[in-house]
Amino acid sequence: MKIITKLLKIDKIVGILYTTGGKKKNVIIYGIGAPIPPDNGNLPDAPIILRYNADLFVPDYIGYGRSDGKFTPKNCINTFIFLFDAFSNGCTTKNYYENKSYWLKYKRVIFIGRSFGGTYIPLLPRFY
Repeated sequence: MKIITKLLKIDKIVGILYTTGGKKKNVIIYGIGAPIPPDNGNLPDAPIILRYNADLFVPDYIGYGRSDGKFTPKNCINTFIFLFDAFSNGCTTKNYYENKSYWLKYKRVIFIGRSFGGTYIPLLPRFY
């Protein structure tokens, strides 16, 4: 399976999109730990997750890594809430390396997390 990665910016959030190509109905937003270096396109879990016919997006939390803003616990939650809205309603993303924009819209948005990111995923229904 060939994996394509793109560094995308959606408003103030930057992250890596993993895909195998083609239009997918589902996206998985993967909250990784912090404060570790942001994902750079070599997530070891990506090949396993991509087998489920979904794209995978690994964001830098608002104010962390390459994303703009102030890094706070609330902004970690706001990262997930913003991405849920953006991917559900459709959003324009920008890949600065390719100088291209992409339109992304998904029917289903799924959240998973590990370490620091895993502590916020179960809290999302309380905030949204």
